[in-house]
This record gives sequence, structure tokens and C-alpha cells, in this order.
Amino acid sequence: MGRRVSLLVVLGASLLAVLMMLPSAGALPPEPNYQNPVTANPPVVAPPTPSCTVPLLQSWGFDNELGQGSTQGGYAPPAGCPGPWSLVVLNWSTRVAGRQYDRLGELWVNTGTGNVEIFRTVNAEPSPAGVTWNVYKDVTEYTPVLEKAGMYRAEMDNYVFGPYTGIIYVNATLTFYDATARYPAPPTADAIVAVPNGLGTPKDLTLPQDTYRAQLEVYVTAHACDEFWYSNVPDSFLATDPYAQAQGYCGGGTFREVQATVDGQMAGVIWPFPYIYTGGINPFLWRPIPAVDTFNIPPYTLDLTPFVGRLDNGMAHTIGFSVVNDRGSWPVDASLFLWEAGTPLTGALTADTLTPNGANVRVAQAVTNLTGNPDFNEQAQFITTAARSFQISGYVNTPSGRVKTTILGSMSFYNNEVNLLSYNDLYENLTQATYVQTTDTVRGPAGTTVTSTTTAYPLVVDYGFFPTADGFILPAYVAQGKDTGVLQSRTTAAGTSYFASTTSDTVQANSTLLYSGTIEEGVNSSTSQTYLYRDTAGVYYDAYLAAMDGYVTTDLVHTNL
Repeated sequence: MGRRVSLLVVLGASLLAVLMMLPSAGALPPEPNYQNPVTANPPVVAPPTPSCTVPLLQSWGFDNELGQGSTQGGYAPPAGCPGPWSLVVLNWSTRVAGRQYDRLGELWVNTGTGNVEIFRTVNAEPSPAGVTWNVYKDVTEYTPVLEKAGMYRAEMDNYVFGPYTGIIYVNATLTFYDATARYPAPPTADAIVAVPNGLGTPKDLTLPQDTYRAQLEVYVTAHACDEFWYSNVPDSFLATDPYAQAQGYCGGGTFREVQATVDGQMAGVIWPFPYIYTGGINPFLWRPIPAVDTFNIPPYTLDLTPFVGRLDNGMAHTIGFSVVNDRGSWPVDASLFLWEAGTPLTGALTADTLTPNGANVRVAQAVTNLTGNPDFNEQAQFITTAARSFQISGYVNTPSGRVKTTILGSMSFYNNEVNLLSYNDLYENLTQATYVQTTDTVRGPAGTTVTSTTTAYPLVVDYGFFPTADGFILPAYVAQGKDTGVLQSRTTAAGTSYFASTTSDTVQANSTLLYSGTIEEGVNSSTSQTYLYRDTAGVYYDAYLAAMDGYVTTDLVHTNL
């Protein structure tokens, strides 16, 4: 990951990056070992049907210094399991030993409609003895791509040089499970088309003229000076404050918004999740339990169905992305999931109140000189708020009649960041809350479906950085969560049915990192993860995982999966 020298570098840097800042970091002290990484996330439950496995990567060692930062090869669906499939599972198995940063990994499949990303991950930072872990991901939604032959491509920007010896070895396979009457194939899109651009100048894209539903799936993560955007300082403060300048702070403030456009018109917004990678803040926080979704970063989904009337006109269109307050790197990969009627359709966009500046961002700033404080010279507090509400509506004329789609959105953001600053000792406390609610209503001849989704991203970070004669002390505490609720109602001539689900994933971590010329350790390092799921079909999953000083102490699961 990208790093920079600052208070917020320490907040977000791996220990390795911090060590590189130190003048005496030629011979690094040994790190302690820890057990293989684990999470409390629910497993992918496979059906008891015949299956076939297709190998992709086989012990590929990612090492850019040897020209092995990426690899590709041929892909073909399994002849022994021709489909349809009730489930397709990606197994991404990783091992790494020695020293290494946390690196971004990605996997794409291209079977004629462009490079469709199906997986994004970050590796664990290794111990001297090495660690191994597996990620299993349900990739059944990519069936329209996986059912054809083509190519795959995997990348991981891993550099091996000097004391950083960790080559990241990956095995990756896809396992296909046959569908049966008891275990049928789930409905998927009819086609998936890669969007041929990330940030920057969009490229033209011509789509089928029979699309009646469209969803945009977006993989996007923050890196370099925006890796910890939620702790960046306002540009006005950075431009005038000598302590901020001396520490090399990153600017742009604490609010980010990913904006998606269709032909230059606002079509959707993403308020990003505050990811913390395995070297973030204090790497001993995440050994062996990582922060939320670090090993399996999910995409965001934007409903573009109100725009299908425009997209069905047979002309070239552009889908573009930008990041509000971007001060770093935001690799974007997006794909359009299309549902087709088999005959050309017409329609129109009837309402779109999204505007580029509609988030109404406000920043309150208070800076106080701490004259006489032996450790700190200044306190800087920034309170950032933002809010959006919007409506997007459109219709498409299908062979069975007109289908109208209306999306209502309500979003709020709050960040309270307090920094105690000096040229040496540093301390920060921040509290952030992101809340997004969308209600998607589809009305047509078959009835009405209303889907309401709420997401909340609470975050608390508290840490300090205190240099010593031969190193530093870095105490840190993080509480991070991702909460999602879904309520769906379907009304047809036969009546109304309901489905609801709630998901809560919370990680809390505490550690004091001690570094000197001979010692490198995390003291009283404790991490816990609580994962809870419930739905109205009666499915439940409760898991609690806790670790101390790199080893699991509690592992509890209660489920009927």
C-alpha cells in the first residue's frame, strides 16, 4: 500500500513503513510469530451435489522485482459440470513468510465482454515463520461470464527487496456445483459487461438494446495519501499550519464520495467504507484477526435501471467515475449486470435530483496553541458533516407492459477528529459515522417490489506516536463496524410477501507497539470480531472470535446454516 511520512502515516502505515522512516532502520529486530489469520465470517455452504474444480493460480509467487506482479492464463468452464450451477466458489489460498507490506490483490475473468473483476483482497502481513489462510467467496453471480471460455488475470503489487523478503504465494481455484431440483441454480443477470475505464476519461460503451434492468457493480478502494482518508486534514489547515507541514500530513479533509455518471449525468454515489488493511495503524492489532472485510473486499452496487431507456437506444454511452476530495489513489473496476428481454425496448429517465455538489459538506475547525504543554504544542479539531437526499426515476416499455423504477436515497456523514500535535509526539482521536438508506420501488404488470436497504459504518480510532531514544511507542485502539438491514415486500395478484435480514460485523482491537533497535512487539494486543446474521426465513449465524497477542483464545459459533 502507499505510505507517507506523517502523523497519519503512522495512523495508516504498516510497522514496516514506520521503520523505514527511522534513521537507524538498517538492521530490523525480529518480529514475533503469530498463528494463521482467521475471521468470524460465515462460511460458504456448498450443496451436496456433484462438483468440478478448475485451477487458476498454482503456487504463483507475486514478486514485482522478478517481474511476477501479475499472471494470466486460459480459462474454461469444467466439461464435467456443464451447468447450470447451484453455486460457484472461488478459493483464494495464500501463504507468505518473512517481512512484507499489506498488498492489494485482484482477480479478473474475461470471456468476451472485457475484464470483469470478481475478487479483491489484501494479504496478511507475515511473521518470520510464515502464515497461511484461505478465502472462500461465492461468485455465482458471475455465471454469465464464467459459463464461457476465455482468460483470467491476477495482480498483486508486491515488491521484495532488502529486508522485505515476503513473496506472496497464491493458489486459486473455482469449484462449480451442479444444480438439481432441490438445489436449483439461482437467478442471475443475462450478461455482464466490463466498464472500460476507472477514474479518468471514460470510454464509449455500446450495450444491448433489450435491457430492462441494469446494475453497476463497483470495486473501489483507497490507497496512497487517501488510504486513511477518514483521518486527513482540511487543505486550508495543511496550507498554513507548520506542524502539519512538518509531519507531511495528507489533505482533502475526511469526506469522500465516489460519483458515477452516465453520459456525464450523475447516476449514483458511493460513500466508501473506511477499510483498514493489515498494516494499518498498528499491525499487531490485526494478528491474527483482520479488520472488517480485509481479506474479501466486496463491491458496491448501484441500480442503473432508471437509465435503461437511454442505454437501450443503440448509441455509444459512457459510464464515468470521480472521487470528491481525491488526494490519493482509488483503483476502480466496474461491471454492468444486464437483464435482457430478447427484443428491443424503449424507455426514458423521468427524474434525477443527484448533483455533483449535493452532499452539502460542512467543516468546523478549531485550532488551539497549547503553550506550556511539555509534549504537545497544538490541538486541532475538525468536525465534518455531510448529507444527501435524492430521487432517480425512469421507465422501460417491455413486451408485457411498462415497468417503472424509482430510487430514493438518504445519506448522512459525521466525523469528529481531534489531533494533538508537535514535531515529535503525536496523538489522534476520531469518531466517524456513515449512514445510507435507499428505497428501490419497481412497479409493473407483474406487481410491485419495494426494497429498502440501510447501511451504517461506525468507526472509532484512538492512538498515539511517541518517539524514544532508539525507537517509538505506538498505543492504538480501533472499533470498526459494518451494519446492514434489508426489508423487501413483493405485491402481486396473489398477495404480499415480505423478507427481511440484518447483518452486523464488528471488530475491536487494542495494542501498544514497542520498537527499539532490538525489540519489536505488540504489548497486550487483543482483537475480537462479532458477526451476527438473522433473516425472516429463520436462518441465523452468531459468531464471536477473540485473540490475545497473536493467538485465538475464544472461538464460538451458533448457527443453523
